[in-house]
Amino acid sequence: MKAALGLGLAVTLGLSTLAAASADVSGRPLDFSTKMTPSFPVADYAGAYLGTLHLNIASDGTVSGSYRAQDAGPVQPVVGGLDGDSIWFDIGDQTVAPSDNATVRLNAPVQATVSGPLQVIGILKNGRIEGSVQSGFSRLAFTAQQQTSPQRSE
Repeated sequence: MKAALGLGLAVTLGLSTLAAASADVSGRPLDFSTKMTPSFPVADYAGAYLGTLHLNIASDGTVSGSYRAQDAGPVQPVVGGLDGDSIWFDIGDQTVAPSDNATVRLNAPVQATVSGPLQVIGILKNGRIEGSVQSGFSRLAFTAQQQTSPQRSE
């Protein structure tokens, strides 16, 4: 009986912690400086891709916003979700198939354009997102640091 009560309390506290983590960021815009670094199939072949990410996180965990490469290229839509500190979102137009030349432009020492949306999966914790980006067969390490003052340039 004590074990069941302890487990129930632990589960309740765990769920409260997940809800609190989501509540900390919901309802207000979040601005991030981003960095994507190629990691597969060849690491660091083109340097880092820098950009700005603006996110809005609804109380139900829905993520929306925009991404812009550092060179102030076209603004890309962002859609996804948040569950606890696990975050996932796509950068780029979801309505156009990659074969129809839907592209996300990334700039670095070498410019790159990828077909279709970028799929980001990571952890949002303490004002930082750490994870990875998948685009076709390529993978990039993804980091984003929350900015203290808005840098909206849309």
